[in-house]
Amino acid sequence: MGNAAKFENSLGQAIANFIPGDPLREETKLGPLISKNALERFDKLVHEYREWIMPGRVIGNAEEKDGWYVVPGLRRGSTPLDIESFVPIADYEVFEDLDEAVARHNASPFGLAASIFTRDEGTFRRITDELPVGNIYANLPTTFSPSTLPFGGLGQSGNSHPGGRGFIRFTTVEQALQVARDSFAAPRS
Repeated sequence: MGNAAKFENSLGQAIANFIPGDPLREETKLGPLISKNALERFDKLVHEYREWIMPGRVIGNAEEKDGWYVVPGLRRGSTPLDIESFVPIADYEVFEDLDEAVARHNASPFGLAASIFTRDEGTFRRITDELPVGNIYANLPTTFSPSTLPFGGLGQSGNSHPGGRGFIRFTTVEQALQVARDSFAAPRS
């Protein structure tokens, strides 16, 4: 079995651990999708294309809880470049080399987040210089970014503005108040 096949097998086993369940239980790894709209995107992606390694499917409820529950899927191939889906479907592609992988990534108009898994820091740094992405992770998932870091996405992802501590400046109208000393003191008689 080649490296790609071993990775595909390991990835499939990891995804199989994400069993839909009650989001209030600590051991749950996959709660419902956020909305009916997300469920419709998931269902569309399930039925449209690609070679499934593990087919995704809508299940409707989990642990006797109704909701937008799905079983995640793994596909060979990729989502069309114009879709940013935010649903639990992983696309799996094999490339001849790093340049081909970076070119494929950069053909997408989206740049919210990316994870690069490598043991070589030089490879990580090289790829980060070539990806137009808001947050890039080394050997980490693209979830749970600390709120103190900028996060806004690049290209057609997010809002192209930093989040974190600086985010307040993009969501408020600033106003400066200037008050002379003793302005509100009782008048002197």
